[in-house]
Amino acid sequence: MKAIPKTTKQIQVGIYDSLKAASKQVDMLLKRNGDLCVNIVRHGSKFQVNTVVWQ
Repeated sequence: MKAIPKTTKQIQVGIYDSLKAASKQVDMLLKRNGDLCVNIVRHGSKFQVNTVVWQ
């Protein structure tokens, strides 16, 4: 039996000049809400932070 994939909603938090700055933002988000799923994605020469909300 195939598993039905869950739908997600991604919210862009911001774009940062360095991985260190993006990581700092992720740390602050996770301190406030440990249940979040957060991604750091390379966006050209910068780093984009997204939260993922499972539906």
